[in-house]
Amino acid sequence: MRYLIYSASGIGDFFIALPCAEAIRRADPKAEIVFYSCSAPARVATQQELLPLQRAVDKVVYYSIKEPLHTLSFILRLGHKTFDYAFVVYRTYAAKIYTPWAARIANWVGKKSVGIKVPGNSAIHFDIEVPASHSLRKEYNGLLNAVGIEPLQSSHGILPESSLYPYLKTLSLCKTTGKRYVGLCVGAGSVTRKVNGKIICNDSKNWPYQRWVELARRLLWANYEVILLGGKKERQEMDAQGICMPQGAIDLVGSTGLKESIAATSVCSLVVCGDTGLMHAADAAGTPVLVLLGCSAPNVMPDDPYNSYIISDEPCCPCDFYSDEALYCKDKKCMAYITVEMVYDRIMKMLGTEEGRENI
Repeated sequence: MRYLIYSASGIGDFFIALPCAEAIRRADPKAEIVFYSCSAPARVATQQELLPLQRAVDKVVYYSIKEPLHTLSFILRLGHKTFDYAFVVYRTYAAKIYTPWAARIANWVGKKSVGIKVPGNSAIHFDIEVPASHSLRKEYNGLLNAVGIEPLQSSHGILPESSLYPYLKTLSLCKTTGKRYVGLCVGAGSVTRKVNGKIICNDSKNWPYQRWVELARRLLWANYEVILLGGKKERQEMDAQGICMPQGAIDLVGSTGLKESIAATSVCSLVVCGDTGLMHAADAAGTPVLVLLGCSAPNVMPDDPYNSYIISDEPCCPCDFYSDEALYCKDKKCMAYITVEMVYDRIMKMLGTEEGRENI
């Protein structure tokens, strides 16, 4: 059997869709499973980089309204009715970020298409209904249920340890050292949208760097090993602001590749992060996450009982990171509301320390 599954183009999007592919793989070990997205070469290359870490998805391909010749070639290569099933998911904000092309491609390529009907697409064979408050992962579960495939009970730890080990080795990290690592992912993706032909970005989902420094220092004082994770953007911003992480922390910000960063989360007892792709990657690597939420609602998280979150009590929170409020917000009161003390206390509770239990 051949399955085509729509996934948005981010790192987190790959891991949100991965449990759907894993459920298919377990039900049909010989299946061919392909992810497709509306993307660009650089972004799809990032998802393709993730393929060696998992065992469910065979290939990642993309189409783009900016590349009509590539898109035509993409559709012709996939072929008419060559996949047994084509899955496509839309959210309530679909009109803002997707076009009906994803569903049209599913209808063209799949003998049976499965998804949520949206304006401009009425040919879906299996139409599922999912409340808007549900997570995307539950929508993927709805697709599986529609064709009689049992969804996974949890996405936690679906990446094979054997696929992560080579990247841990390059970092000289090991799960069996007896050390207790806490990972701190110091960046989150920007809220980004094109408005009147201009790209507007806002770091509405980011916790202030200085608070990450203070949190790292407190954890080191409590005899935890601290691993700092982030990309080149975070490194440049930290350097520009003169931010220095405390001595003793393992600072990997801007110095490791994506696969190495994901592998590093697998040795941690806990990863603390904002709404970012590494949140989903850490969960898939088998590590609980504590997520600091501002404009994002809790349903963006991996919905596993191992995980927890802290969210602001500000009246405007959450405002939905696709909203104008998140795009143009200047004071970011939602993230400023979350103090180092709040985060440290929650970490202690999640790790089950005596200090933490006293604060429950």
